[in-house]
Amino acid sequence: MVIKEFISCDMIRDSALKLAHKMYKQDRFVPDIIYASLRGGAYMANVFSEYYKMVRIREQGRPVFYAAVVARSYGFLRSQTNVMVDGWTYSPEHLRTGDKILLVDDIFDTGKTVNALEQIIMQKGIPRE
Repeated sequence: MVIKEFISCDMIRDSALKLAHKMYKQDRFVPDIIYASLRGGAYMANVFSEYYKMVRIREQGRPVFYAAVVARSYGFLRSQTNVMVDGWTYSPEHLRTGDKILLVDDIFDTGKTVNALEQIIMQKGIPRE
């Protein structure tokens, strides 16, 4: 039996703010587009979006675009072997070379979903860094 641990919204918010701050201060990373997995990454992605919105205002840069993707790699008894992408609010077809992308999801077990989304984005000419 798998035991799920539920994390409070406050913990998600605080952890996301710490991670965004660390990515910005250590790596100077500011995404151009944040893709939120609507299965569970929306709240965390929204926190990232708000953090980077303030960074871009301070730097007088263009806004960070916030988009969503519906994807899943699970099914009955976790036997789903393929990742199903049901839709994007901002299609990867519109990505430009050089765009910095942040994929946000709340669960990382096998990594199948996030890896499939990464491959779709990389097929559009966006390198992984």
